Amino acid sequence: MHRNSILLIVFGVLIAIYFGNKYFSGNTNRNFREELTNVDSTKVTQIVILTKTHQSEPIKINKVNNSWEVTNGKITDDANKNGIKGMLLALQSMVPKRLVANSKDKWAQYEVSDSLGTKVKVFNKEHLLADVIIGKFDFNQNTRTASTYVRVTGEDETYSVEGFLSSNFNKDFNNFREGTFLKVEPGYLTGIRYDYPGDSSFVLNKVDDKWQISGVAADSAAVQKYFNGFKNLVKHDFADDFKQPDKPTYSMTLSGNNMGDITVDAYESGDEIVLRSSMNTGAYFSKGSLDIFDKLFIDKDRLLK
Repeated sequence: MHRNSILLIVFGVLIAIYFGNKYFSGNTNRNFREELTNVDSTKVTQIVILTKTHQSEPIKINKVNNSWEVTNGKITDDANKNGIKGMLLALQSMVPKRLVANSKDKWAQYEVSDSLGTKVKVFNKEHLLADVIIGKFDFNQNTRTASTYVRVTGEDETYSVEGFLSSNFNKDFNNFREGTFLKVEPGYLTGIRYDYPGDSSFVLNKVDDKWQISGVAADSAAVQKYFNGFKNLVKHDFADDFKQPDKPTYSMTLSGNNMGDITVDAYESGDEIVLRSSMNTGAYFSKGSLDIFDKLFIDKDRLLK
């Protein structure tokens, strides 16, 4: 066969394959988006979230000057800074890995329907920047990769997006709040004053690089273990209905180098103990799962040799 004829046949086969693929895969890729969101984080002034479990009461995260506040119903508090960073990073460019469905009958399967998904709207003042519904999370054991199903509000298509987006958006209101209770570098500490009821108050202070209580040497290993127990405490057990009395039942003041004084107060409220830290003055916390009261307000005998 003539060489030119062979080339024409090969060329014809390639064209047939190309258009065949276009024909058979056209319905899948026809509306495939390159990105689901394209948000300039510096322009975001509000994020409104309706989680799966709280569809009737939106969580509103608002930028006030250079800080973020979160509101749910009548409660407004400082927003979790790291949580905001995670959300903004996810929203900057939500790129789909693949189109998994292009019809409404698959919404429930991927949990991207109005009733099953987490609705997220992003605004710059009154201008809507993004509007998506975040659905079910999936983890591939073979590739060890996580993905989340997402749909753009008003569109039929459902996409798979890399990452565990639910950890950023689908969570309880308290987890959007600033939960920092106490953050201390133990090496900076030079003294702690404990104000307890009765005559049980004492002072732990550092003298010539040695810890002591009322002139008596403390157990350095016990002191270090004690410090490590509260160097970074984050809580989300908020006591929003607590009414503060005039004075705390227990109080401690931490002093040190390269830091301002930090005060932690504990109030007895019936059978409960409610705490507040000067690092997060707008919030009251119950003891909760971390048992912060037991970590902080210890008997001096625990630190003596």
